[in-house]
Amino acid sequence: MPVVIAGEVDLFPGVYPEETPDFFVGNLDCFFDTIGAELPYRLWFRVDPSIRDADLMRDIRARGVRARSEDAREAIRRAAIRPERQGALGILSVGFASATILAVVGFLAIALASVKQRAFQLAVLRGIGLSVSQAIAYVAGELAVVLAAGLGFSSALGIGVSK
Repeated sequence: MPVVIAGEVDLFPGVYPEETPDFFVGNLDCFFDTIGAELPYRLWFRVDPSIRDADLMRDIRARGVRARSEDAREAIRRAAIRPERQGALGILSVGFASATILAVVGFLAIALASVKQRAFQLAVLRGIGLSVSQAIAYVAGELAVVLAAGLGFSSALGIGVSK
């Protein structure tokens, strides 16, 4: 049948190329009139959460539409209780928490070692008139720069890897 192709899409919500290789978006009435038959197709509805799936399907069938339902809310609930999903999320959570704790402990250890290593330098600066609050601000500023650089580098690395 002659058609005008307006464009193409690589990804579309709910459509996976390996499962549905013959996917297109178009005018169903025109398509069905051209081929002379009505083929199965999918419709997506945004439904008020208070509406029960059974009631919705009863109303749709009452209008003469042959339909079956795939309730996304039920699919999400079933997926959320699958043991392998819970296990994977648990492992990810424990890994993230332990990595964060190790990073904080490492950062504190390096900060303490840096201050101890530069105790003489700080003592000389105090001797020439640097106040205690200025010395604390100096060390805190240095640590803030290190922290900001680490945060920037890790964010850039995360964004690059995710792309």
